[in-house]
Amino acid sequence: LSTATFLATLYGNTTDCDESEKTKLFAKYTVNAEENQGKKLTEKEANFRRTQTLDKIFDYFATYRYINKKGKNVNLMSIKDFYNAVTPGSTITHGTGLKSEADYSIVNDDDIESDKMYQKEEIPVPNSILNKIQRNGLLSYTDFCFLMNILATPRRYLDIAFIAFDITADGNIDTKEYLKV
Repeated sequence: LSTATFLATLYGNTTDCDESEKTKLFAKYTVNAEENQGKKLTEKEANFRRTQTLDKIFDYFATYRYINKKGKNVNLMSIKDFYNAVTPGSTITHGTGLKSEADYSIVNDDDIESDKMYQKEEIPVPNSILNKIQRNGLLSYTDFCFLMNILATPRRYLDIAFIAFDITADGNIDTKEYLKV
């Protein structure tokens, strides 16, 4: 409201300008106001990532809701949501903000793993591992925690774990090796 008042005052006080100049000034200040709102939202989300627990971060950035067979609401997250949840300053999507039920898109069993959902939520990066994960459907809170643990684990520890399972040292882990370990 204050931005609109400021712009109206500015627009009204430019009597010596012609209409095209007034329109340019108005557009310039409108764009600046939208940029400031975007920056505030980005800062708010960065602060939320730093200060909240994983479950709250998941719920804040999840944009889908599934109602299971027992009638319980289950929040789900796309890969775009996941990327935004772990990347400070990301503007691919923004969190729902835990505001209301209307902020979530309701999905059913068919939607979760559909090609339509995959194409809608695909990240525009060729050969992205995140897109391959999205191919298998939306992420649950358990999936989110698992991916967060992978991101937080140093690569050398992952290499050590892989070597522990790769008994034959052929660079692959097959079912027999996994079961033996």
